[in-house]
Amino acid sequence: MQSPSSIFHQRVDLRSYDKHYRNIDERDYNHYGNVTSPFDAWSGVKLREKCELSGINKNATDLVLWGRGQGPHIATTRVGGIPAWTKNLSAPKGLKFFGQFNLLDSVDLLPFSPKGLLSIWGREEFPWEPRTIKTFWVDPAEAISMPNFSAEMGYRDINIEPFFGSLYRTWDPGPDSQVTPVEVDNQFESRRKYVPRSWKGTKYGADQTITESGLQACYGRSWSYFFEITAIQASSEVPWPWTNQAEPMVLSGSENSIYSKDNSVVLGDMGTILFLVNRRGKFKTDFSCG
Repeated sequence: MQSPSSIFHQRVDLRSYDKHYRNIDERDYNHYGNVTSPFDAWSGVKLREKCELSGINKNATDLVLWGRGQGPHIATTRVGGIPAWTKNLSAPKGLKFFGQFNLLDSVDLLPFSPKGLLSIWGREEFPWEPRTIKTFWVDPAEAISMPNFSAEMGYRDINIEPFFGSLYRTWDPGPDSQVTPVEVDNQFESRRKYVPRSWKGTKYGADQTITESGLQACYGRSWSYFFEITAIQASSEVPWPWTNQAEPMVLSGSENSIYSKDNSVVLGDMGTILFLVNRRGKFKTDFSCG
């Protein structure tokens, strides 16, 4: 699936990681977990290549893979750090900055044209809970770093050194897809039958983990799936745990651990914030545990 050009994000070429990951045992692939780092996506693609995909209806999606830092553009998708802002917007009072999500490079996948960069703020205790999130549209053409922003204006569990997103164009299985499971190596006996599922990661467009009929049953016909945000945690003990870091990270026990505060964003129990949109451009959010 060809990747389109982008203005605000880097596009990831997973083939460039072949030489780094080709000797990793299939048992250690990320079979169904959260996809946040290059290895997660690479191993998912390799498992898909083992399947007969002629029975798959493919719905394109832009999967977000994470790096450390501000990113290539002030309006790049980002969690933590200093928000992009415009002079005509006042700083939100009594709220904490969670992150910014730029859907403009993925507009061909969306049911609703975004008005710009979506800046997400909320209460510090539960940024993922319904009715605790407040959103603002920021025009990237006028964006500047928010003046007088301080670490106290961000969530306490997200370091001011941010995570930035790069995009990988891939697909989710569409409704009524038929795929025969294939045998794969997995450390758990119950998971040795593999079939492609929707990517579990921060992504723009395509399908979430419930079907369209299930979506309508939960939220009504006026709401459409827009995008989702998952917790962030790099893979351990593999090269390129982040898109801009070649050195592996350890499982636990040091500042280089994938569980350290600087290297993860936990939403509940590694959960997902789901964003729905209606025809008037209004958002509804929901949260599911990991």
